Formats: sequence, C-alpha cells, structure tokens
Amino acid sequence: MSTVFFNLISVSGPKHEVRRFRNDARRRLSPSVRKAGGVQQVDFSLEHLFAKHRLAAPSSDGIPQDAGHYFTTALPMTKWHTFARVLYEFEVKNNQMYVFLIPLSRCYAELCFVDSELCLDDGSVSSFYVSRGRVSTWDLPEDRQNSHWERAAKSHGFAELDDACIADDNVRSDAETAMLTEGLTNWDDRVLRTLRKHRGS
Repeated sequence: MSTVFFNLISVSGPKHEVRRFRNDARRRLSPSVRKAGGVQQVDFSLEHLFAKHRLAAPSSDGIPQDAGHYFTTALPMTKWHTFARVLYEFEVKNNQMYVFLIPLSRCYAELCFVDSELCLDDGSVSSFYVSRGRVSTWDLPEDRQNSHWERAAKSHGFAELDDACIADDNVRSDAETAMLTEGLTNWDDRVLRTLRKHRGS
C-alpha cells in the first residue's frame, strides 16, 4: 500500500540564486518520456538535480524518477521582502520531500527551503525548514487543523463540521490549502533572519 504526500514548497533567497535554482530544477523531457507521462517538462526534477550535483540518494528507495509517477508545478517567482521566492506544488508517493531537500540545500547555501507536507492518508500536516543541510520540523496542531476545517465549512454554507462537509471537494480543497499555507508561514520569521544573516556574512 502506498502513501501519497502533497507538498507546498517554498524556495527563498537572493533573486539571482532563486532564479538559478528554478532553472536548475526544470527539466525538459525526452520525446519517449513525454509520451509515457504526457507532460513536456518537470518543473522540480529531483532526478535532474541529484544528477547535476552528483548527489547520492538519501535513502535506499532511491530518487523519484521523472517518468510520470509524480506531478510538480512551479508558481511564478515573486518578490518576498527584499528577497525572491518561488513556490512549488509537489505530489509524490512513498517519499517525504524534506529528505531530498537536505542534501540539495548544501548545494544552494544561499537559499532557504520550507516544505509544508500533507499526508493524504490521515490528513496530517507537517512542515520542515531546511537550510545548509540542517532540518527543523513542526507539526500543525490538531486545534489549528480543526480551525481551518471549520472556517472552510462555514465559507461553503455548512453549519457544522460533519462527514458530508468533509466529503465536499470545495471544503476539503480550502481547508487543505489553508493548512499547507500555515505550514509555510510558520517559518517565515526564521527564513528572513537566516537570509539576512547570510547576506551580511
């Protein structure tokens, strides 16, 4: 039985470094791979990044391959305080993304990575701050999860949180997006302090 994780990942830092990472992470697929997977390119290719930097796989399961068994989307790069940020949506089976961000973060020492992860099996949300090979973890408390679900239910006309509400696609989408966003923003102060420290060193 496989476990599916949906991730919202932020990459923050000096604009030129964020752009470099975004370009390094993008991989145009060969015609045979495009035909098999039905996509033209992968916006966040772990396979390409690990090969480019000659990194070993961080686990015995290896590195997720680009041949269509996960999906990833890059959102436009934006200004964030005096820095830049790009967000990625990333869904993958049986792999937690932060494990791969740890070795990658050593190759992009001027950047900070945050992975906000939703386990689609149990609905739990965890987030991971990764910088220069180090990781910190935070789990979204149950009361905060409930708060997001209740707010989403009310916004779609449900008087209270019940099975019918939880099964509603719009309610679920809003609640999950809000939880993932809180997982990202939980680290904003630390990311900003780290980036300012890097710039000043």
